[in-house]
Amino acid sequence: MTEKKGKITNIRDDLTIELEEDIYMPTEEKYNELKDNIQQVKSKVGEEVILLIDENNEWYKVKKPKSQETETEKKEIKKLDDKMRSIDGARHLKDEHMISIQGTKFVKHEGLLEVAHKVGLKSIETYRIDSSSAEEPVMFKAIVTMKDNSSFQGHGDAHSNNVNEKIKPHLIRMAETRAVNRALRLATNVGYCSAEELDKSDENGN
Repeated sequence: MTEKKGKITNIRDDLTIELEEDIYMPTEEKYNELKDNIQQVKSKVGEEVILLIDENNEWYKVKKPKSQETETEKKEIKKLDDKMRSIDGARHLKDEHMISIQGTKFVKHEGLLEVAHKVGLKSIETYRIDSSSAEEPVMFKAIVTMKDNSSFQGHGDAHSNNVNEKIKPHLIRMAETRAVNRALRLATNVGYCSAEELDKSDENGN
């Protein structure tokens, strides 16, 4: 989901919207919602707007520049953004993003990253929050920020008792990955636990 700012130069009867140099087709759902009220839609010609655009170049909602939005409008737009992110997160998950253990599905780190990029990932920050000594567990905090400037936090830990033998030399990396995964799951509304968050007993199906 991306944003395109500009001025509406024309809205046709089929609700195709011309925004300066770009033309966008409405989704079928949006067309059915607005087709009986075309005059009201056409009144937006000449208005400075922000369009929410999906990957198929379809527009979902016309909204005012943020400086003109009321608090109520901001809340409604946030609800829409959250809803679309939820839909996008589920839609973009692929079979190769998942792993099944004892009949339960888990999402992989690379899958969460791919989904996050598709639904508007802006940045990922990580911080080590334990004593940074040789003592365990190693703990990290991750902050995921989306392009709409919403942010989500996750924490992860790694200990020699909750990772398998291959991972024991890499506790710092595993703790950071677990924190990032938790934050990404919140940001994309992906409800599956990530495979990297499993401890060694879960991986073995115990």
